[in-house]
Parts: sequence; structure tokens; C-alpha cells
Amino acid sequence: MPFVQPGARKISLIVFLIIVLLYLVPFLKNDFILFFIAVLLTNMVWSSSAWAIFHQAGQSLFAIVVIAAIGGYTNAILGKIVLNTWFTIPLALFVSAGAGIFFFVIANRVRGHIQFAILNLVFIFLLRELLAAFTDFTGGIDGLKIKYFTPEHFFKSIPNRYLVVLSLSVVSIFIIHKVMTSRFGQIINLIGKNPLLAATVGINTKKYIFRAYLIFTPLIGLGGVLYSQFIGHISPEAWNPDLSLIIVFCALIGGLNNIYGPIIGTLVAVGIPLYFDITAEWRFGIAGIIAILVFVFKPEGLTEWKKGFLSKRREPRDSARS
Repeated sequence: MPFVQPGARKISLIVFLIIVLLYLVPFLKNDFILFFIAVLLTNMVWSSSAWAIFHQAGQSLFAIVVIAAIGGYTNAILGKIVLNTWFTIPLALFVSAGAGIFFFVIANRVRGHIQFAILNLVFIFLLRELLAAFTDFTGGIDGLKIKYFTPEHFFKSIPNRYLVVLSLSVVSIFIIHKVMTSRFGQIINLIGKNPLLAATVGINTKKYIFRAYLIFTPLIGLGGVLYSQFIGHISPEAWNPDLSLIIVFCALIGGLNNIYGPIIGTLVAVGIPLYFDITAEWRFGIAGIIAILVFVFKPEGLTEWKKGFLSKRREPRDSARS
């Protein structure tokens, strides 16, 4: 029987209890709390996927918002054609994976952080212009009304849609966690930290990074599907550069050492402005201020506070022994 560290067992138990509590939330019959948690969950899916590719694999995934929007709009457009909307979700994930491959090719040809930043803005604004222009398909600036999960009359209920978002978000984050703690995850983490060393020991770096895009970009698209399905509407306004930066902030604020980082970062960077009902224009400003404070006072991320606290407590003991 493999040895399981007590700390890891305790964390697993806490996570399990939190998930159980989340499934009990609909009994509160509070639509705002359900909306609040559903938005947090979709942002956690985005930030965890971005953490895996952008931070762990060392890739410049500059089109997170674009891929999420492609997933959401593909699901919405196909929902008008396909009778059973459950079939549109796999198709949306497939299209999101195709978009991921497209951006993988670009990422392998473009060098330089400035170029990536400019391209990120270009793709976001280009997407918004295309969505506004092709009104017959996308609904233009007004967007599209989403056909809820089938049967639609059952999922018109907010608690029922919440349970779907919760279940698929938990599965998505679990997949990311299992992949990143597997041998495959260790390899792409090595590629992210030292691609030259990885290539030297015989790892086909492009093949592994390509597979990482195939795994994680569909989950980014799934986040777009879940967000739009829960809200019941999708429009170009939601997909902007602010959201792209906030998703990146979440992992940096929480910490990069494990998947709990982007989750904790989402609770702070997205949860605080959303809970206090701060307007969309100010949410990015609040997230930016939080990011600055964390970068200055706790640059390794909020999930590392315990290590720093324990090390400070041990210093006096060590000095007394010496």
C-alpha cells in the first residue's frame, strides 16, 4: 500500500468536505449565492488550465479569453441547430481544442513578451469585432440567448444549472490535478522550467507541449460553455483583456507550486469584487491592487503563507540551540 502523507490526507479530506457543502448550497434557496459560486467555479477552471499551460509548462498561452469565448459561442450557435444540447458540449470542446492547436503553432513561431502581449490584445479585439459583425450567427453586440441543458424546462431552474456547473467544474479541476501530478505533468513541468535540459535528456518537448494544449485548451472552452449556460446569455462584452489578465493574476496571487494556488487566487481576485457587487469597470482595478500587494509582500503566493509562518517560529528555537 503506497504511503500517503498525513498533510495530503488532511487536505484531501478538507477538499471533499468543501465539495459536499457546495452540493448542499441549493438548499439555501439564494440565487445570488448560487450565481456567485458558479462564476467562481468557471473562473477556477480557466485559471487552473492557464496555470497548467502558462505557468507550469512555460508556454505563452496568450489567448485564454479567446478560447473560452470560442467554446461558449460554439455551444450557443450549435444549440440552435442540435435538439439535445448535451451533444453540443463535446463539439464545443473539439472546436476549442482546434483553436488551441492554432495558438500552439503561433506560440512556436513568435518570440518575445512584447509580441505576445500585443498579439493577445489583437486576438481579443479581433474576436470581439467578428462577433459584433456576424450578427446572423452571433447575435452581434446584443449576443445570443442560450438554450439551456436538455431538458430545457428542467434546467431553467438556477439550482439545477448550478449543480451541472459544479459537477463539471469539479471534474475539470480534478483532471488538471491528476494530469499535473502524473509523470506527464512532471515532464511538462520540467520543460517549463528548463526546456534545454528536457531536450538534452531525450524528451520530445514539442510533442509533450502539443499534448498539453490538447488536454487543457478544451477545458478552457468548457469554462466558456458553463459560464454562458449558467447565465443563459453570451455576448462580446464578457470577453475582454481585463478577464485575460485576471485569469493570469489568479495563479500568481495564489501561488504556482500546486493547483491550490489558482483556486485560492480566484477566491481572492474574483471572489472579493464579485461578492461586494463591485461594478465590472472596477473589478480589474481591485484585482490589480490585490496582485500588487501580493507581489510586494508575498511574491511566492498566498498558499505559501504557512511555510513562511513556520520558518519564523523555528528561527528562535534554532538560535537558542546554537
